[in-house]
Amino acid sequence: MEVAQRVVRTHEPEFDVVAGYARHVLEASGVRRTPFHLECIVDDDGPCLVEVAARLAGGNPTFDSWLHRIDIVDAALEQYLDDGSSAPLRLDWAHYDSQVAGQVQGVCDRVGRVVRVRGLDRAAAVPGFLRWGRVPAVGDRVVATIDVSGIAWHAMVVAPDVARWHEQAAAVRAAVKLDALEPGERHPLLTLRTLAPATVRALRRGRTLLFMRPTLPDS
Repeated sequence: MEVAQRVVRTHEPEFDVVAGYARHVLEASGVRRTPFHLECIVDDDGPCLVEVAARLAGGNPTFDSWLHRIDIVDAALEQYLDDGSSAPLRLDWAHYDSQVAGQVQGVCDRVGRVVRVRGLDRAAAVPGFLRWGRVPAVGDRVVATIDVSGIAWHAMVVAPDVARWHEQAAAVRAAVKLDALEPGERHPLLTLRTLAPATVRALRRGRTLLFMRPTLPDS
């Protein structure tokens, strides 16, 4: 469970509120055996549904796998194909609660094509940096970030507490700088050689998650 891209640990008050709400939504939907993705807004009146879908959460199966020390894609396939003989899903809640984890997301304020990326090494050196989810690269097309489709890059960061996590997340964001040209501008770096890798990455991101095998970080 995440709030503002930070995992909500089981002892935090929001966890039971949203977990109970999600359980009721899924029971009402009739879904019985599938991964699901649910978004809601919690205010003074309680949770309010934004969306729910019978699928894995989009973007980064590696992050979900790391939280519980399981292969989330393998677990999903086992549930989809279960004939009643599968063992119950074993989630590692101790590891989930052991530290604050979350995804740091890069935002942009313009439309363009990336011609230079700075600060990746500095970002990776921030304490608690776990791994890149999506590495920004020369040739990437960026847009003004107004929703998740406009996220320029993202990385996994862990910390011992919430305050430290926000500090480390801010340090990662501050380290990464993207120089981009607006449509119509020309730059010698924007050759076929630099655009080709970005095109390949875009095609790979378009594949269904069921054909992506997450690689777990070491810690």
